[in-house]
Amino acid sequence: FECPVVVGNIPDAEKSVGVILTPAQYPGREVIAVANRRLDLWLKTHPQITKVDLARFHRLAANNEEMKIGDIVAPAGSTREAFLQWDLLHPTPEGIAALVKVAVAALEERRK
Repeated sequence: FECPVVVGNIPDAEKSVGVILTPAQYPGREVIAVANRRLDLWLKTHPQITKVDLARFHRLAANNEEMKIGDIVAPAGSTREAFLQWDLLHPTPEGIAALVKVAVAALEERRK
C-alpha cells in the first residue's frame, strides 16, 4: 500500500453476551488472544500497516475507566456512556471520534 492503512486488534466483547451477542457468538478470551497474537505476528511482516489498540479502547470504555486520548481526558465513570452504545459493543458518535483520534495518534507515532 502507498497510503496509510490502520487495522484494529480484536476487543473482548464478553460484556455484550446476553445484551446483543449470544454465547455462541462470543469466541472466548483465549481465541481472541490467539487471534491478536497472530495479528501482531502478521503486522511484523507488514510494516506499512499501523495497529490501533481497539482492544484497549474497548476494555477501558466497557469498564468505565479513565481514558486519555491525546489532550482529552475522559474521567472514570463517564467513558462507557460516552463511547459505547447500549450494547456495550458498538461505539457512539463520540466513541467513533475518539477512535479516529487514537488512529491518528498511532499514525503520527509511526512517522517519528
